[in-house]
Amino acid sequence: MATIDGYVDFNNDADKTINVVTGSTLDINARIQNGGIDKTGDGTLILSGGNTFTDDVDVFDGIVRVDNDLGLGAVTGGTNVTSGAQLQLDGVSICAETLTINGTGISGDGALQTVASSGANSWAGNVNVASASEIEVSAASSLAITGNVTGSGQTLTIESIGDTTLSGTNTLNTLNKTGVGNLTSTTSPNTISTVNVDAGTFTVGTSNILNDSLDLNINGAGTLVMGGGINGTIDQLNTSGILDIDGILTMNGGTISGGSGAGSTGELILTANNTLNITSDYDFGGTLELTSDTVLALSGNGNQIDIGALKVTGDTVIDFGAGENIELNLGSLEITAGSTITVNNGNQLQDLWTTG
Repeated sequence: MATIDGYVDFNNDADKTINVVTGSTLDINARIQNGGIDKTGDGTLILSGGNTFTDDVDVFDGIVRVDNDLGLGAVTGGTNVTSGAQLQLDGVSICAETLTINGTGISGDGALQTVASSGANSWAGNVNVASASEIEVSAASSLAITGNVTGSGQTLTIESIGDTTLSGTNTLNTLNKTGVGNLTSTTSPNTISTVNVDAGTFTVGTSNILNDSLDLNINGAGTLVMGGGINGTIDQLNTSGILDIDGILTMNGGTISGGSGAGSTGELILTANNTLNITSDYDFGGTLELTSDTVLALSGNGNQIDIGALKVTGDTVIDFGAGENIELNLGSLEITAGSTITVNNGNQLQDLWTTG
């Protein structure tokens, strides 16, 4: 590894090209003044000085690693990562610098990546998702983005192995959560069409983060957490993962095909003229509320469905369809005055439900 110490003055406002060839690392520990940086070459450039340059950092190739809070210079210049390149954060707190990311980085490990075992990292500026992109938060590190994450029509994948927090106003077409760690969203409103939680935990930290046009998919290795006092409304819920709902999740329709909600103490509310379809064994510890003109559809054969409390607040239908030997166990059943339950029994052979 080569190192430059002391002081570097680019002498004018023009960006300077720094080319680091494959397999090489250049650490500029000097303070860089004036101009900006165009990073080329597949090697690694480390910015470890307290820099004051005012133009952009453009990462065209390879890696730029930042291990000084001022490594990217003054916030008057932004940082731009081209598809196939990568910006790494190594235990830093970056102020109101604008970041633009493209692509999935090097070998698919993020256009923005926190260095493993780097501890806490933060980014206070806005993050522009210019094309389908990935952020990777590595093991034994964390990332807090307090600026807005914007990418109208774009897809952002966050592989959160370490913990990640989004506390700005976020605008995306699709947010994918992968990795075993926790991704927490703490500010509303968000404008996101689809959230896919494929692994780890997606935590809703504030009410109304989930918008009523959202399609929320909690897949087999994923978990949704909503704490007590947290409310959210979504257009469609699809889950084979875990729902840990201690607040209130209102949905306009949904399908549950496995997973569990046994730890839940809150409410899952189905809005009028919609259907919740439970297709396999399921255990939900909270309250399922069926409002007017809703359908609880139970399909499959031999399934056991345990619901802590079923609350009916309007005329509803429980439809067993063509299912056989489905067991519906209710901890309690509450039917408000004037409401009715119509049961379509289909081929059901067991008792319709048991109450405990």
